[in-house]
Amino acid sequence: MGSDFKPFADFKLAVAAYAAIWGTGFLSYLTMPYLIGSVADGMGLGLDKAGLIGSAELLIVALSSFVITAKVRVLPRRKTAMAGGVIAIAGHSLSLLTNSIEALLVCRAIAGVGAGMALAIGNACLAAAHDPSKAYGQVMMLLASVGAGIIVALGYITESWSYYGVFGAQAVVVALMLIPMMMLPDEDEAKAEDDLSHGQVPMLPATMIVIGIVMWHFCDNSIWGFSERIATNIGMKPEVIGWLLGAGLLVGVIGGFIASSIGTRYGRIWPVCVGIAVAVGCVSVITSTTSIAIYSAGILTYITSFMFISSYVYGLAGELDHHGRVMAAASGAGNLGVALAPFLSGKVIASAGYETMGKVVIATLIVVMTLSAAVGWYINQNLKRAAPEDRQLKLGFRQGPITRDSVK
Repeated sequence: MGSDFKPFADFKLAVAAYAAIWGTGFLSYLTMPYLIGSVADGMGLGLDKAGLIGSAELLIVALSSFVITAKVRVLPRRKTAMAGGVIAIAGHSLSLLTNSIEALLVCRAIAGVGAGMALAIGNACLAAAHDPSKAYGQVMMLLASVGAGIIVALGYITESWSYYGVFGAQAVVVALMLIPMMMLPDEDEAKAEDDLSHGQVPMLPATMIVIGIVMWHFCDNSIWGFSERIATNIGMKPEVIGWLLGAGLLVGVIGGFIASSIGTRYGRIWPVCVGIAVAVGCVSVITSTTSIAIYSAGILTYITSFMFISSYVYGLAGELDHHGRVMAAASGAGNLGVALAPFLSGKVIASAGYETMGKVVIATLIVVMTLSAAVGWYINQNLKRAAPEDRQLKLGFRQGPITRDSVK
């Protein structure tokens, strides 16, 4: 870190990065439960067509993010993120004026372009923090608090104004996020410290973990994106659903805290396998129960497992390449999984119901577990062959020295 470490500077950056990443870039992902449900009800669409709208927007977010990421070192960062915010506001606002699915798709694409611009810049700025792990943790805490408030408010807004309320709320939120985005640096502050090493990436395990992360995000958005519809189907009211999902974001921080506390103390394979096993049980409960109490317990536990599992699967990507190339590829590709979930899972639900969708998600989770375990095994084997001084690896959060006991 050096003597120039400034904790307040990192917190200031975390606030600005949160505004770009979650307050703008991933806002539709965060609000997806209400977006799909309100569009389906308000426009008289099936869940497959409503899911198509969500998937189309998130796909544009992913593509826009990829384009900006390729040019992120030469673009003025603050200006680009704020321009993205303005474009996203235009897309959200125009969505209020549409009455057809075709026009709505165009408006959501506009919003997606702006969201992707802000998302790419926010991630790039966060990576340049003096202490990226701490800054990322602060962003997640902001997500737990601010994001929970947004979800709770949407429960009431949707009940009164349907999908118009969702789009209007998104426009207002992004407009407010322009204020903290003004604190983003306008230049790449890490240019002078660039590492131009040409170390080779282990292609097979890298490909495996990238595919695993795509499938992991597909599973998550299949559950998160339709959580409001599932809850409505068993008799929960919109405002109650809002409180439940908001509480889930707050409770979910426990999963990340547990992961950061145990690190690799129990190896790399067992934690992710246990976490996914818990998620499998939660998915089975969420998609099959008719009890509000059991559904509530299932969704709270699932969100906690999501935070826990994400720490490990992204940690595996980070360990494969210290220069961050695998992590960057995994983060970008993960957006594709997020984008595909509403449409594909909506198709399954429309033709075969929630329980069948749950079975598809469970089968996919088992594949994710297998891929993650294989990559964990690969890393362990390399650690056993590595010199002792090379064994201090990162797992996406701060940890102590790796010992022989951690190679399991």
